Parts: sequence; C-alpha cells; structure tokens
Amino acid sequence: MVLAGVRAGDPTEYEYIEKTGIRTAGVEDLESALDGITGSVYVHIDLDVLDPAEFASVCYPEPDGVPLQRLVDLISRLDNVVGAGVTEHAPADGAGSAKEAEVIRRLGATIRR
Repeated sequence: MVLAGVRAGDPTEYEYIEKTGIRTAGVEDLESALDGITGSVYVHIDLDVLDPAEFASVCYPEPDGVPLQRLVDLISRLDNVVGAGVTEHAPADGAGSAKEAEVIRRLGATIRR
C-alpha cells in the first residue's frame, strides 16, 4: 500500500501511518509512489488529491494538489490494474459541473487502459 499525494492530515493519522509502516509520497515526489510496484494493482483516487484550481468539489480541499495531467501521466504507467475507485466528489450544490465530470471521465479512461 502506498499513500500518494499526501499533503494534509491530523497527527493521529500520521502516527498511524508511521506505526504501520505505510509508504507515503507527497506531491513533490509523487512519481516515487510507483517505485517497486509489481503485480496486480488496485488504484484508489480521492479526488481531493487534485489541485483545487482544477477540481474543487471535495470535502477537504487543500492547496497545492496534483495537477490533473500529472496524475493521468502517473496512472498511465500502471500495467496491471485489477480494480479501481474514484471517490470524494462532493459538489456543494449536489450536481457538479461538466468540467468536473470531464475530470472524472478522464481519470476513469486512464485507469481502463
């Protein structure tokens, strides 16, 4: 398991991550998240990993997130994706926008490749 794009959390979360030895990669070293990954892969994307300038309809927007194209490029490097989830779409009005729908569609299309 690798938590990639980490840039926010509370002390108990960081304590748990350290105690359990979960590997992390921040936004600045995101590409290192794939180092040593072999075999079948399950990809889980919380949309709040994205930069809010590109996708803001999340419960916990944080500045300095991952640009969409960088995330797409990273995901496209994975060969053996056996499952995936895209979560954290939380538009304030409940409907979302066409721009957000396109972001989600693009991520889904990249995962399917």
